[in-house]
Amino acid sequence: MTIAIMLILIFFRGASERNKILKYHANSRTNKEESSVEKEEGKIIHELKTESKYFKAVCTGKKKFEVRKDDRNFNIGDTLKLVEYKDGRFQYAECNVTITYILGRNEDERKYVPEGYVILGIK
Repeated sequence: MTIAIMLILIFFRGASERNKILKYHANSRTNKEESSVEKEEGKIIHELKTESKYFKAVCTGKKKFEVRKDDRNFNIGDTLKLVEYKDGRFQYAECNVTITYILGRNEDERKYVPEGYVILGIK
């Protein structure tokens, strides 16, 4: 798809259609499948939606933790690719952070963290 056609489609279509077009175009250029978990040089990159107010706090360095469901195999050293999400739509902004600490998996830590969740220290 040429850039001109893509820009025309992006302009005239709704937000959900724009997202599909942009993701399709990016995937076709890099030959990657869409995935919420990617591997890069032995490390795992977890792609996660993040509400706008939290996204900005993380990217500016004010918020140094993430509270998440423990439904992925998070490990120290993994990268979180946070994608800004506002009003049910992606905002085309990304911020990468590294997991430095995981709280909530050990029995003695469960009194601080609800069952099924973890608090991830990030930088």
